[in-house]
Amino acid sequence: MFNTLVTIKAILTEAGLLSRKRSDVANGLAVSLYQDAVELYLWSLVKKLNVQIKEKAGFLDYISALQSQGHNVSYRNGLSELNTARVNFKHYGNFPAASDVTKFSVLTNEFLSESCINDFGVAFSDVSITSLVGDAEIRTSLEAGERCLAKNELPAAAEALGVAHYLMLRSLADAIPKFRTSKFYPGSGLSADASSARVGFQNVGESLEMVRNLLVLAANHIDPKLYEFATEYLPTTHRVVSGKFFQNHNIVDYSKDLLTAVYNYMIDACVRKGL
Repeated sequence: MFNTLVTIKAILTEAGLLSRKRSDVANGLAVSLYQDAVELYLWSLVKKLNVQIKEKAGFLDYISALQSQGHNVSYRNGLSELNTARVNFKHYGNFPAASDVTKFSVLTNEFLSESCINDFGVAFSDVSITSLVGDAEIRTSLEAGERCLAKNELPAAAEALGVAHYLMLRSLADAIPKFRTSKFYPGSGLSADASSARVGFQNVGESLEMVRNLLVLAANHIDPKLYEFATEYLPTTHRVVSGKFFQNHNIVDYSKDLLTAVYNYMIDACVRKGL
């Protein structure tokens, strides 16, 4: 059952990412995913309680079947509205209003938070989708960051997420060959004119490495703005030959909301790319 709850939380995370894109299609897809998350939860509850349902039963049928067996389903009116919004988008092409997406986000999170502890004895906030990250080293760092966030230990959370970000980018970059840049460094015989044409880069090798970073982002469908923000916000992280990490904090006061956003961005990238 716990694996199903992890899947539900992953769906919820994807819905949250879509809702922040602020477009009609993204809003419709977000509402659909909120409904999918609730429907998977209801189906899991039906199976747990051995509730008899008719063949090809759907979202509202699950609620009715559970109610008929004496199991109270909270937020029924709101869930019915959510289902209607999903049907209107999926079958009729009607986009939900941005305010409705926010409303359904709150509804879904409140329903799952309240129901999960009552139905399965598990706090939904304790369900972590980091278990979906296959790379053990990245997963360990993300889990450490998640624990620190839960305790409001924000500098420590930033450090753990900084390590996870470093490892994630190195893993994603493995598919993109490095440019041979040694011949571009000073002392290799470049003329003064060529040197002055670097236009803000310390050397041509550095500019080629920046191009490679952009290729990594494009190949892995990572939003450059999210990457740039995470890179500037998290501690600068380097790994030496011994395997140890050295970090320098770029800011003094961290925001839990911003660190959570960075965490979600990394989880999304790792899960989508199978890391």
